[in-house]
Amino acid sequence: MTAVATPPSESTPRPLVPDDAELPRHRRRTRWIRTVVALAVGVAVALTLPWLVVRAADTIADSTEGTSSVVVTPGGTVEVTLPDTPGALLAVVDDAGEMVGATVVALAPEGRGGHLVLLPAGTRAPVQGVEGDGTRLAEAYARGGLPLLTTTAEGYLGVTFATSAEAGRSDLEALLAPYAPLAVELRDDVLVPGPDGEPVVLLAAGPHELSAAEAADLLLARIPGESEIARLDQTAAVWRALAAGAPTAAPAGATAPQVAAAPGDVPAFLASVLGGPARVHELPVTPVVDLQSNPDGIDLLFVDPPAVRLLMAQVLPGSVSPSNGNIRLRLVNPSGDAALTYAAVARLVYLGANVVIASDELGTVPAETVLEMQDIAEAERAAQYGRYLGGVTTRPSPVEVDGIDATMILGRSFADFVAEEAAKATTTTTSTTVDASATTIEEDG
Repeated sequence: MTAVATPPSESTPRPLVPDDAELPRHRRRTRWIRTVVALAVGVAVALTLPWLVVRAADTIADSTEGTSSVVVTPGGTVEVTLPDTPGALLAVVDDAGEMVGATVVALAPEGRGGHLVLLPAGTRAPVQGVEGDGTRLAEAYARGGLPLLTTTAEGYLGVTFATSAEAGRSDLEALLAPYAPLAVELRDDVLVPGPDGEPVVLLAAGPHELSAAEAADLLLARIPGESEIARLDQTAAVWRALAAGAPTAAPAGATAPQVAAAPGDVPAFLASVLGGPARVHELPVTPVVDLQSNPDGIDLLFVDPPAVRLLMAQVLPGSVSPSNGNIRLRLVNPSGDAALTYAAVARLVYLGANVVIASDELGTVPAETVLEMQDIAEAERAAQYGRYLGGVTTRPSPVEVDGIDATMILGRSFADFVAEEAAKATTTTTSTTVDASATTIEEDG
């Protein structure tokens, strides 16, 4: 199994979105430091410590990503860090040396359990050295092997991988052997080329118990000219079987193991993820068929960018690498409505903001969306986001979170704003339809 190790990226402060062209590119950022001042500092810290720690845990906790470290400085300032969620990339390569799929293996901060994100080979993503946007992830592998694929996938997903590896048939069999037999449910027949090139059935639709070798065959099975859309479910069946065999709870006292100490540790990543609760994520994909976006008519798949960024912020917050110098946000949606979380991320991505961590855990919903700034001097700039979110109230953050600039807590005002936008869109569509009909009737008359 060939692998590439990726060095960790440096965490540097990021400026907010500039609102005029005259601002210096690398403007010095001032950092607002909160302290607890009292005549008896020791007494003050003792009195405020319980509230500070609880507030810090509430600020950074995520329903799927566990806990983070909380430190209280001698001056009483609470500092927390993002969850430690390293990730690995596994590229699946067929006997002809072509990449046919990839999987992101994301470890939970507890050190056991995590997520498996399936990344189609045909995903449309920009590839270094190739003009135009009609390029597939598989083209990155074809042009530059695992190193270029890793870089391309990192840029597309907005994360940094601790390690990556490519696996052919024998590698896949060795990787899956500890978990066999695998109970899979196939929705359709799985086809492979026959002796004369005609499609033949490798596995019929229905339930199967597969050996590691059979599971590897399933991951690689395809026929020439077949769209990847047709085989996504059969690929997912293997990973779903792996996740189904994982324990429903992490072992007591589990701590994060050193799974990425050297290249080739993807099997260790997988073992750690499958050592606790594991979940498989299949990205929503749409074939790109219009000639403008896909002039060569290749098997190209579009994956919704906000959906990708939201998923990475949920499963790999500790590995998110902002691609620009704009604001780094933690998004909290206490209403628990996943559609509102997506709506907020879609707007923030459009504005160029970096959503580093996201949560839609139930909690108290404020009347208006709140933006808790770690540098209160930047509040005026940050407030510019309000016009796209139905208004925001800025205030100092009660905690310092390493790796982000602000925490955005969605309020009822955002839900009203989204509903109002939807109503306007419906009214506009209806009016346009009526006007078109009226014009037709008038012309006929």
